[in-house]
Amino acid sequence: MGTRSLSSPIQEIPISDDEMLLVGRISLVWAQLDFLVENILCRLGQFDVDLLNYYFGNKTIAPKLDAIEFYARRRDHKTKQALDEVVSSTRACNAERNLMAHGKWGWHWDETVGCWRSGAYDVALLHKSREGFIW
Repeated sequence: MGTRSLSSPIQEIPISDDEMLLVGRISLVWAQLDFLVENILCRLGQFDVDLLNYYFGNKTIAPKLDAIEFYARRRDHKTKQALDEVVSSTRACNAERNLMAHGKWGWHWDETVGCWRSGAYDVALLHKSREGFIW
């Protein structure tokens, strides 16, 4: 079997300007969410900003959510329910947000359909399945 030559759009950015704006908007909203999570954590743990930065300054949102869950156990039922909702809804979108923000953006030859596909994908997931693409 000979080697086949494929023309690749590798040098092109694989998303439109509108999609890039959406990625930027999601990143900004996520930064605001992270800020709000830190504020909740400061109130629950009665931290000042210096103590918050000492414990969580270089941490992702996941350990902050763990800490909120810990402190929520000591709250009244209504407050605990509200905090649980914040934690669960944030965790529900965290994996997709991480893939969008940190995934590999580019082009990939998809043998299953015989064409180039673009988007953000998780390389480890891509090797297991074709479900690694966001779009």
